[in-house]
Amino acid sequence: MQQAKTSATPHPRRGSPHRVRRSASARQHYNYFRDYEPGTGRYVESDPIGLAGGLSTYGYALQNPLLLIDPLGLDSWACQRPLCVGGNCSPGTRGPPVANHQYLCTTTLDGKIECGGQSSDHPGPKPTPGRPTRPDEDWYDEKSCDLVDDDDDRCIEACLLDNFNRSRPTYAVGPRGTDCQEWADDLLQGCKLQCRRPENVFRFRDR
Repeated sequence: MQQAKTSATPHPRRGSPHRVRRSASARQHYNYFRDYEPGTGRYVESDPIGLAGGLSTYGYALQNPLLLIDPLGLDSWACQRPLCVGGNCSPGTRGPPVANHQYLCTTTLDGKIECGGQSSDHPGPKPTPGRPTRPDEDWYDEKSCDLVDDDDDRCIEACLLDNFNRSRPTYAVGPRGTDCQEWADDLLQGCKLQCRRPENVFRFRDR
């Protein structure tokens, strides 16, 4: 019997599973929660999120893998990039240990990745109104992001998405406000605490 091989694709934002284990006999691709069969373009097992992923529970990326992103498992990430300079933000590198921007990314039910963070139009030690970061400021890049949740429910993912759309606290670096690092750390830990309660896991399962 030949040993299964594991490989990682270079473009996790596309429809292809980002990590596969190929079986030489079955010619199926294992990507954590289901086995994908490239000959038919479908999964062998039904979607673990049920009809929330579409009417075809065996389909792949809503039958449109070139435009939609299949879920990379039920994943969330903590991300770090250099501070924006002149409006230019560049995920893909980490930035220095302290002078960096931190944010969170998570998967949606349709397989896309959304990110959220804390920012201000005038960041610094002086308190200023906080605001959500924009898609042109924070986005998923595997070089900037570390996996922080990959379990088989959507509790943390839904909790993060709920908070991405909420208003932000006063921004300040120091004790007079909440900077990006504090906001990301507090939100992630708060969602983890919520998701220890079984009723929250059930409540968030289809969101």
